[in-house]
Amino acid sequence: MFNIKKIALGFALMLLFSNICFSEDMSAAAKEGYLIGPDDVLDVVVLKDENLTKVVTVDSDGCITLPFLNKVKVSELTSKDAADLIAKELKDANYLLDPKVTVTVKEYLGQKVMVFGMVKKPGVHYLKGKTFALDFLNQIESTEGASGKMEIVRKNASGEEEKINVDLYALLMNGDLSQNIQILSGDTIVISRKSTQQQIYVLGEVRNPGPYTIEKDLSVLEGLRLAGGLTDFANKSKVKIIRENNGKKKTIMVNLSKIGKGEKSEDVALKAGDVLVAIKSWF
Repeated sequence: MFNIKKIALGFALMLLFSNICFSEDMSAAAKEGYLIGPDDVLDVVVLKDENLTKVVTVDSDGCITLPFLNKVKVSELTSKDAADLIAKELKDANYLLDPKVTVTVKEYLGQKVMVFGMVKKPGVHYLKGKTFALDFLNQIESTEGASGKMEIVRKNASGEEEKINVDLYALLMNGDLSQNIQILSGDTIVISRKSTQQQIYVLGEVRNPGPYTIEKDLSVLEGLRLAGGLTDFANKSKVKIIRENNGKKKTIMVNLSKIGKGEKSEDVALKAGDVLVAIKSWF
């Protein structure tokens, strides 16, 4: 089973580093773009006024209640916009001449996503800012990684459900940012295992030998990468492919040294059913 926290995610991060800041802590930009929703817990601070400095929960109508103001609708606002609105309300009520207000989301409970399938943490998850597929895979601890399938079910503007399929292999192994779909509040996400009919086997001197599910043909180097790369005991110059055609097996030797020198023709395309074997070095 492919582990996102080991190989695929590590490789993807190297590919995407210049474009994606991947971290368990949300970036400041993501937090600033977060839209407050019902059930969020807010820390409202009014400078030099302890009576108005409160920790409040956004109600089902998207409002918070503060002394002297009663209800203030803050849902679908950023923290900064909510602070500006509260300051305006205080000024309009002649309670303060020049109120200084800050609003911080203390608990993110307003943007819910349902997750099912091959994950360590199925059930309700909460978005803490702008969240994309790559970040979310880490948050839910998917057990499938690039060998899995991700389906997002969401309602469109007409209220009808639509399905969005994310190509995890393209995202995690090829760094295809077009597959890094933004996750939205209300989404239902299913992580499933791909068909076992499209498998290759990577054996011998690799770090994680075993079967790997693929969507399309991939190169020898990609196959070795799926299995975590060569061990210290592997022959760094060559590997072999065992392929069956019409019931007959044939062996294809691949020269890794030539691939390293730029001879792409040596990087043979692997097909479903292939067995890729990393040979042990005897020297």
